[in-house]
Amino acid sequence: MKKNNYLISKDFKKIFEFQDIKNLVENINNFTPVKLHEKTSVYKTSFKDFNIYIKEFFYPNIFIKTFKKKGLKSYLNSLKLKNLKINIPKPIFYYSYKNMEYFGTLEVENSMELYFFLKQNSNEIRKKVLKNLENFIKKLFRNSIYHSDFNKSNILVQHNNLELYLLDLHDVKFNLNNKRKLKMIRKLNRRGLKEFNLKLDPKKFL
Repeated sequence: MKKNNYLISKDFKKIFEFQDIKNLVENINNFTPVKLHEKTSVYKTSFKDFNIYIKEFFYPNIFIKTFKKKGLKSYLNSLKLKNLKINIPKPIFYYSYKNMEYFGTLEVENSMELYFFLKQNSNEIRKKVLKNLENFIKKLFRNSIYHSDFNKSNILVQHNNLELYLLDLHDVKFNLNNKRKLKMIRKLNRRGLKEFNLKLDPKKFL
């Protein structure tokens, strides 16, 4: 395999080797499925005392893969976001083979998707999360970060401190304007907050 078909982040280069990544990918169907989809699936496993999530991207053919490269975008965007001190799952590796891509990250402990967190908590906790969301989004905007699918499934909430983490990093672009800001806020209001009688005020972000 060509060297540029896999990448390991510097934080994990002394822990993971190419053969480790290859073994993880080859055994992915033996791991716990978190989300299964025709084009994108997520699996969870433990390796060398780490809890790891692996996102698998499937493309109908190599030409579409070459054009989209969602796995590579996820990995490269994660490095940029990490440098900007944006909360994301820590990136471990990127791996590419035939018409597949894989992006491995460290588990965000004691966390769940925003929707499920809001669903199982009180109104008091929900209001605290809403305030944290405001601050989180403002930080994204200060760094010109746009997420084209900003919704209840692409944000994690940690139970112990209500910290927020951004997911689906292939949908991130470092190019922001007021139109994109409004699109993000409205989508999250519509696809995540409305059900719980919560709402972000778009005016606070312009």
